[in-house]
Amino acid sequence: MQFLILIVSLINTIHCDDDGLNRVQNQLSEESLTPYINQHGSRLSHRSIQECHTLEHGSPPHELYEAHKTLNLSEPFVKVKRFVKEIKSSFIPKTVRGHYVIVFNPIKTLSVLEPDQPGGCSLNIRQTVAATSKKNNCVVAINAGYFDTKDGKCLGNVVSDGRIAHDSKGIQNAHFGLTKDEQIFIGYISEDSVLSGNILQLVGGVIWIIRNGTGFVNSSKKLECEKTEETGPMDHFANILSARTAVGHDKDGNVVLVQVDGKSSTDGVNLYDMEILLKEFGLVNVINLDGGGSSTLVINGTTANYPYDSCDDQNFACDRKVSTVLCVHSPYCDPSDCNGHGTCSMGECLCEKNWLPPKCDQLFCSKTNCSNKGICTNEGCMCHPGFLGEDCNENCLDGWYGNMCSKQCECYNSLGCDPITGTCRCKSGFTGEKCQNSCPVGFFGVNCHLKCQCNHSCFCDPITGACEVLHNTSFYEAAKCEAENIIRQQNLIKDNVGERRKWYITMVILGIITAACLASFLLMMFCSCSCYCQNEQLLCLKNERKPQKKYRLQLPSGYLSDSLSDSETVPMQNLQKA
Repeated sequence: MQFLILIVSLINTIHCDDDGLNRVQNQLSEESLTPYINQHGSRLSHRSIQECHTLEHGSPPHELYEAHKTLNLSEPFVKVKRFVKEIKSSFIPKTVRGHYVIVFNPIKTLSVLEPDQPGGCSLNIRQTVAATSKKNNCVVAINAGYFDTKDGKCLGNVVSDGRIAHDSKGIQNAHFGLTKDEQIFIGYISEDSVLSGNILQLVGGVIWIIRNGTGFVNSSKKLECEKTEETGPMDHFANILSARTAVGHDKDGNVVLVQVDGKSSTDGVNLYDMEILLKEFGLVNVINLDGGGSSTLVINGTTANYPYDSCDDQNFACDRKVSTVLCVHSPYCDPSDCNGHGTCSMGECLCEKNWLPPKCDQLFCSKTNCSNKGICTNEGCMCHPGFLGEDCNENCLDGWYGNMCSKQCECYNSLGCDPITGTCRCKSGFTGEKCQNSCPVGFFGVNCHLKCQCNHSCFCDPITGACEVLHNTSFYEAAKCEAENIIRQQNLIKDNVGERRKWYITMVILGIITAACLASFLLMMFCSCSCYCQNEQLLCLKNERKPQKKYRLQLPSGYLSDSLSDSETVPMQNLQKA
């Protein structure tokens, strides 16, 4: 094997300068299979690759293939196979061993993961495939994109579940991706396409191995080569024996992951052997991912192959901390949290009660608005009184009414009751709050609103109004009805309730006016009498308080008797009395 490597290195001296060749020879023993040293990616722009590729192959520098879609999500979404296979190598037949993983319904079951956690690329994190797999509940996981062995930086474009995790700024390498319109992307992608928003998953590799079922290694080398790489020029990178990881798809649109065991420069396959192997598997399009010591396959959290990174104990090999990971998981729901109103099971939201699938984002009742007979709530339709059912489209059964038709009608001779209020609907010939009474004498029909039309009798059938029927009623009601008939037939004075009411009102008004006038008169008399008496009393008191004056009475001579002397006087009061 060392002899073959030496021959390849000598051949490649025509492509490398002395310094580049020295670097290659010094790094042949290293286990990292990163293809570029100075700058990851092709020296060509996407425009140059597109022009050259179109000129040489007559088609765009990528392929789109419709992804497989499983209608029955209960079917298995992944199948893992092991192989130990003999292939016809360029030199001698060789036996290769590894794993072949078929991913069904890849749009829902395959994701590109950043190392360790979302944002791992921006933090330059490196993590083992097993650790990243456990955090994301991957059933199967495999290493994916390249990374800078010095600082852990992600290389190539990385899109994880529609989110751009790393933008390579247009640097060209073969890429694998899934689009939101449910197609598989294989080939070279432009910066505009990465930023278009149509990419669901995307990861970069190096070398497009199989294109449309035919080998494409040599054509891809021309498009992706740079002057020197860590394991030598691009030719040497393609020819070195090593462990390999690849991703592609079969003719049914299933994504296929292929992992081959090996050790750089000692065991494994080169890209030409990989080309032969993948064609025998019948794959349509395949690109090469990070390999060598990075090649790791994890099944249910356990490493299933033989990665060979160094450990503290030199007698054993350990899993290498790598960059991005391809994760096969149970089908994702859309959205993954079922809008908080359901649980995701095999890609399908199992919605809580009253929430509509497939996204659990709409209440069942909101679709029909509860038939406009209720209010839509998280608990379902709250029906208005008189209605029931999930959509409030059912009326209460006969004999029931109210909220959720939970109350029973209390009626006797009825056709049921109002489903909203419970009001009894009486049969013809009955009346009353609970339809417990027959129609009064002289009336019949529904609610007893119709008068009997019998010429010589007050009685008629309370249901139909038919005359000449037997009756059973009180004497008072019969007498009253007969009296009304006599008045009507003989044109006697008929009691006019309206006129009587007017007369009553007039008399009441006149009585009120008369009473008011009488009261006013009595009040005036009382006030006058009181005033007079008071004046008289005051006058009397005044007279009593004045002193009595004596006045001399001048009489004509000879008028009085001789007994009265001239000096005697007569009181004034005696004069007044006189």
